[in-house]
Amino acid sequence: MSSEESRQRAQQRFAKLQKTAEEGAKAMAEYEANSRAVRARSEKLKALRLAKEADDLRRAAEAPPKTKAKSVKGGRSAQRGPAAVSETKTS
Repeated sequence: MSSEESRQRAQQRFAKLQKTAEEGAKAMAEYEANSRAVRARSEKLKALRLAKEADDLRRAAEAPPKTKAKSVKGGRSAQRGPAAVSETKTS
């Protein structure tokens, strides 16, 4: 093997290593950009969620308290009697 062949092989190896390093740097930059974008979206969604929760709490505090309707024991069918129930079933 001559010195010229050795030199060419060394240059080829160097070029290959340089290309690999450039591709790695590019991939890392894309990864970091994606990570920043995901963080930004997450922060925006969190802010929206917190604002909605605060609004819901404010509205709940402003709303009049709900009262339960009094229930009658036995319900409606007990008041009407068994004959009334059978009449509605046959009609």
